[in-house]
Amino acid sequence: MKPVFMLQVFLISIGLFLLPFTAFGIDTETEKKADTGTISSDIPEMCDGCLHVFLTEKMGYTDNFYNSDAYKDDDFIILGNPGIWFMLPGETKRLSMSPTSPITPGGAMYGNYRSGNFDRMQAYLFYSPEFESYGHHTEENTINQMAEGLFNYRFSGGLAIGASNQFVHAYDERGTGDFYFETNKFNTNLLRVNMSYPVTDKTDLRMKYDHYYVDYTADRNNYRDRADNGATLSVFHKLFGETSIFGEYEFVRLSYDERNENDSDEHHFFGGIQWDASEKSTASIKAGWQIKDFEETDDQEDNFFLEILLNYEITPKSSINLAGVRRLAESDTIANNYSLYHTVSATYAQTIADKISGNIQMYLTDNEYKRFDTVVSVVEERDDTFYGVTASLDYAFTTWLSAGVEYSYKQCDSNLSNFDYTTNIVMFQLDISL
Repeated sequence: MKPVFMLQVFLISIGLFLLPFTAFGIDTETEKKADTGTISSDIPEMCDGCLHVFLTEKMGYTDNFYNSDAYKDDDFIILGNPGIWFMLPGETKRLSMSPTSPITPGGAMYGNYRSGNFDRMQAYLFYSPEFESYGHHTEENTINQMAEGLFNYRFSGGLAIGASNQFVHAYDERGTGDFYFETNKFNTNLLRVNMSYPVTDKTDLRMKYDHYYVDYTADRNNYRDRADNGATLSVFHKLFGETSIFGEYEFVRLSYDERNENDSDEHHFFGGIQWDASEKSTASIKAGWQIKDFEETDDQEDNFFLEILLNYEITPKSSINLAGVRRLAESDTIANNYSLYHTVSATYAQTIADKISGNIQMYLTDNEYKRFDTVVSVVEERDDTFYGVTASLDYAFTTWLSAGVEYSYKQCDSNLSNFDYTTNIVMFQLDISL
């Protein structure tokens, strides 16, 4: 663990060395414009605040390293998370792209209809490694990585084209899947090409193509490797103000490298409503039907789909975020063909005093594993329900330096008792951002 710890100390030293410099847009004028998020799209000032660096250092303790009540073992944790991001036009807030998951058909966990405010052009790049170290389980020390980028361009006639890419090197949360005592590392990549065109003043036509691949590094997980190709056609119509309704059709083909009996074609028929008042107040509700056709067996499954996303600024000092989805998902166990996946999370953020802020997040996830009749049909179908709450408190010493403490509680209730667990984690955090 010592070389990783020394690297983290070195990264902190670099961050402290850079603090006096303002070449990354941390100046008086930038801070005055921080409330709006967008610094400027004028050509002379287009790159004011384009480049940002950050460093997050966490140290803490977990009472259940493997997320398993059957084999409970504690440990100390050190996380070093440096990063750099670039935006053009410059902004004070990093662009929010949809997270991806290996169990989601097509990759993206949520529909992402907003790509930020831009007039003619938008460019975004982000890279961040995470150095993960443990006091006792040093064999599990690892480096996670995330890199993403986006480019959008709008022509004078209103036609907009764009492309984005998100690469993730990480691992499944311990306590899930078949090999829940192992670190199941994977590489995923989502490439997206999109286009939108204003048919009328109130109606937009949007199309996108996605290519997503999942590649697990250990041979024991080869049955999960696959490539997804998807195409989507959407029509948005503005009703009034910043409120629009939309209809959408999405096709996704999932092709497994080895487990060809799980190859499938998915047809998604959705409708919804979107409210886009500002950067801090947005909402969308999408509902419809998801049909999954398995190619080799001619089996079919269809189910109701629902997605809810809400970001709302209650007051200048408080906000709430809500995200939820119900959908058919890919299985992370070899005994099942797919799962019915539900998750909902809510986060409340509050500025308590001039330099003190806090937030609390709660989530509930249920994963019902499904399969068609096979030789293992005598095995009881698995149903995992996860609960969690995280509370944090932060103190801002300056605009670029803050510290905080965080507590997390996680619990899994499964109909198969060997997957049950409760976990408590306490972390202390230091943030440097320029």
